[in-house]
Amino acid sequence: MKRCAVIFLFVMATSIEAFCQSVYIATFIFNRANNTFEGGSFSDFQCAECDNEQLPFDVQYKSLDDANVKDITFTIKPTVDTIFHATIVSGSNFEIDMPGKLNHDYPFVPDRATAPFPATMVYYNREGQIEQDSSYNIQAKRLWAGINTFVITKQFTPHPYQSALFLYSPIPGRPDDNLDKWVMFLYYKGDDFEEKEISSNHNIQVYMNPTEGMIQVKYDSLDCKRLYYRVADSKGDLVKSGIVFNSGDWINVSGLKSGLITIELFDDKGRKLYVDRLVKP
Repeated sequence: MKRCAVIFLFVMATSIEAFCQSVYIATFIFNRANNTFEGGSFSDFQCAECDNEQLPFDVQYKSLDDANVKDITFTIKPTVDTIFHATIVSGSNFEIDMPGKLNHDYPFVPDRATAPFPATMVYYNREGQIEQDSSYNIQAKRLWAGINTFVITKQFTPHPYQSALFLYSPIPGRPDDNLDKWVMFLYYKGDDFEEKEISSNHNIQVYMNPTEGMIQVKYDSLDCKRLYYRVADSKGDLVKSGIVFNSGDWINVSGLKSGLITIELFDDKGRKLYVDRLVKP
């Protein structure tokens, strides 16, 4: 979702001059002990000065008041926007705090085709330091097999993106179900990530029912069997997502706060077909 005139974790090979430009970051959380996907997050940040040729990440790893409690934060240079934060309690848990909620729905759902393994990847160890250990690459390919069919992953594929992998293990080589996590980032800076997919040829109509708090989606014909939707609040945070199976179906937004909301519709290949702003009464 755009927040400025031009705007999606991957980097353009050449510099794009723009007054307002954003970077797009997809984050995937995996339990390394059993290779289970625990959810993902997608965010965009305005960063005209971000480096196009490398990951603009600054990582801080520190102990809190209790020596058994560690804190790690990935931010974007030079804006210092937080893209990932976790508090790790030894022998207890791994609490993650990122922009938006962890999502298992669209676009973090599988589709048919697979995305190739990234051409470049930066590896971060448990303390947030860049790691050269080749064993990370082997494990990264195992993790990639779990997300290479995701819609969000394939949305990055047409672009020259960058990727990174962060591993937190309380004791290296000894996985713990509560603490052992892989965190993969996909990063891209540019002005052509999603909006170019929007087309006006789909005859999609979206209506807000002001009394019921429902959104109706209508269309004549589509090349796909279903539509995926995302609803964001006035701040751009994802608040609801799901699937529209038939023309005339309703999306229940009655539980959302009143105000301006944005609805986006995608086909089953991840292409954005429709976007509009509505007023939730």
